[in-house]
Amino acid sequence: MVVFHDITVSVDQLLVMRTGELWAHSIDICRAIGRPLPQLDMERMATLSAELMAAVPLAMAYRGSTMPGRAARFVLTGPAGGTYTVPLAPQMQAAEPEVTIVTDPVGLCQVAVRRLSPEQLDAAIDGDHALGSLVLAGIDALARD
Repeated sequence: MVVFHDITVSVDQLLVMRTGELWAHSIDICRAIGRPLPQLDMERMATLSAELMAAVPLAMAYRGSTMPGRAARFVLTGPAGGTYTVPLAPQMQAAEPEVTIVTDPVGLCQVAVRRLSPEQLDAAIDGDHALGSLVLAGIDALARD
């Protein structure tokens, strides 16, 4: 385990976080000089999005908005996507989801690294819309810039 900013993570998690951080800064540079946004390969994007899904309960806790006993389902579309049911509080089992958020992993990861606002994300929210909005609003809680 290592300390990264103000959280303790495994070395593997640190490497994923640094990949996301470097990707975010390359987005900044490309936007500043008018170049196309960088595209991560499918394997890296799948890794970033899977680690993001695993971090949702921690992000909710960090924001002080945990929902013990509740869960959200994410349907991430495209080749780096997948379907994830995540608990909305740390160390809890995922319950039957009350909300389903359908979006692409690139956009969701851009929200997580604060390069896209949740309102700008092209996402469909089915079920408890307020809960879905709360989850998306907190997904950037672990970004460190």
